[in-house]
Amino acid sequence: MLNDNFEAIGKVSKAVHGVSDSDVEGTFPGLEVQTIEDIGKTDDEDSRFILKWETLNKNRDKPRQKPWPKASRLYLYKIRKDE
Repeated sequence: MLNDNFEAIGKVSKAVHGVSDSDVEGTFPGLEVQTIEDIGKTDDEDSRFILKWETLNKNRDKPRQKPWPKASRLYLYKIRKDE
């Protein structure tokens, strides 16, 4: 777990289940939770990574009318398989 300055502040000791089903933190109407799983390779076969962020739904590259939502936090989860 990292703080806003990307300094290690702790570890999450339980697996993150349902990351894509988690509640929206932002208050802007229409925000949705977006996630993507790791598609890269790692030396640690017991770990995988998930990115999570919030954004408005797809708009097919068309401009949106203001107001726009503030930037959301980008979370990086490292999921480890325990023996």
